[in-house]
Amino acid sequence: MKHNLLFAFFLVFSLACVAQTGGLTFSSTNAKKDASVDLTDPFLDVQVPITITNTGKDTAKIIWRRLSLNGPSKWGTRVCDNNNCYDEIVSSNLDPKLRLNEPFVIAPGKKADLIMYFLPYGTAGTGKIGLHLAFAAKPDTVIASLNYEANIRSIATSTRDIQVANVQLFPNPSTDYFQINRIDNIDHLILYNVLGRKMREYPAQEGARYRMAGLPDGIYLVALVNDQKGVLRTLRVQKKGLRP
Repeated sequence: MKHNLLFAFFLVFSLACVAQTGGLTFSSTNAKKDASVDLTDPFLDVQVPITITNTGKDTAKIIWRRLSLNGPSKWGTRVCDNNNCYDEIVSSNLDPKLRLNEPFVIAPGKKADLIMYFLPYGTAGTGKIGLHLAFAAKPDTVIASLNYEANIRSIATSTRDIQVANVQLFPNPSTDYFQINRIDNIDHLILYNVLGRKMREYPAQEGARYRMAGLPDGIYLVALVNDQKGVLRTLRVQKKGLRP
């Protein structure tokens, strides 16, 4: 009997929590990542994602507001939703002063990531930052608070680190693919546009051609990722289509 009562209590409590967030559920409201990285990489970032699921019947239009970073003074942050990526100058995706009104949308039954990027700029340490969420219809009513934390340590230079430092990307510019000359200690590659949005992800394979066909011309960043250590190095590649 007691077990039934406890089950009923937790069921009611869970439904009440979902109701308070308008049908949104979260993979976590306190996301943390420990990363040992090469702090000499000027393009280094550490990603801490939270996945939001819309379990309701209506489309969710969500506003976020960034709180102050509690961490090393040299650090920066970037928020990425399913619309765009925003540096520190943007405190919210609803900002009349910046003429910004870009709520991010999650359809019923769908998921979306709200990612915090920590940018250490060569400095190790621990940083914490929060986001307040609201619906676009009631932007001043907070429905959830998300907390992100990154603990970033510097990795010691080793033979493998030197090998990664010697990785070269070619051809560059590229028309529809690129390659790298070695994959030592690299598990996969992630391709970002200059706004920090992930465009493609590839498993690292010796001699592989990593396709860029179908992407707009422009500059892209290629993160070389080790599953244990995080981003080892970031390279640039230019996508340049053939001209008639």
